[in-house]
Amino acid sequence: MLKRPKAIEGGVLPAQDAVDGEFSSRYPTLWDYLSQAAWEDGKARQTSTLFIFLDDGKWTVMLKDRDRELVAFFKAERLTVCLTLIEDALCSDSVDWRADRKATRKSPKS
Repeated sequence: MLKRPKAIEGGVLPAQDAVDGEFSSRYPTLWDYLSQAAWEDGKARQTSTLFIFLDDGKWTVMLKDRDRELVAFFKAERLTVCLTLIEDALCSDSVDWRADRKATRKSPKS
């Protein structure tokens, strides 16, 4: 039965509280990519998002790098295969990134 979720104090659930240990241990690089709010130099970054859907009987996963306005797509017959493909691509720095056509850059202030 669908129930209304309880309100979260402060309005936002910290990313570290949003995942179980199994996901973060099985896909550590993907988890970091989704949850880390700062680059290695300490500068702030927008966290990435992951969209999961079925398309013609196959799992399709879109990884969206909101900070760099890029997207990458992964497709497989099993969801775990898609997630493993993303993990491997991130680890080897071989993600086939594309420009995010739906990104809306804020125009610089004059």
